[in-house]
Amino acid sequence: MANQILLQLLNGLVVGSSLALVAAGLALLFGVLHIINFAQGDFFMMGGYAVWFALSLTHNYVAAMVLGTVLVAIVGGLLLTALIWPLLQRSQVLVLLATLGLSLILQQLATNILGGDTKLVQPPLSAAVAIGPTSSPASSPSAGSLRTPAGASKGTGTPAKKNVDDLDDDIPF
Repeated sequence: MANQILLQLLNGLVVGSSLALVAAGLALLFGVLHIINFAQGDFFMMGGYAVWFALSLTHNYVAAMVLGTVLVAIVGGLLLTALIWPLLQRSQVLVLLATLGLSLILQQLATNILGGDTKLVQPPLSAAVAIGPTSSPASSPSAGSLRTPAGASKGTGTPAKKNVDDLDDDIPF
């Protein structure tokens, strides 16, 4: 029971860190550009899918991370230029509606093109780190908790790994 509580605390730390990263991006966009971007979480989702796709092509974790980051930065910049810049001198409601629409479009495209199942990314390190009575992969505080936050992945029908002994399996993205 204590192992499960510790495992869930680690899962919460990973998910909370992911949400904090998205929130920091929202704060940066609003603070610098005065844009409220409802599609911020969807860019996070696109980054996860870009890394998954690049990793399946290159089989190199570092190259996949770099390619995923560059791809999402280019797509995000192009969408910002094409969709948001023309609306900046108008009402903020138009920017809100445009980013909300973009969010819905990106989620539906991800579901239609990539499906609603969870995509697995192999952890870059296979070593385990002991945290109290629980062991966790060195590449992640807790395997089994990194999922696309925008809701595009609904699950595969295979239950999430709950057993402490299964922590060295894939990290779902």
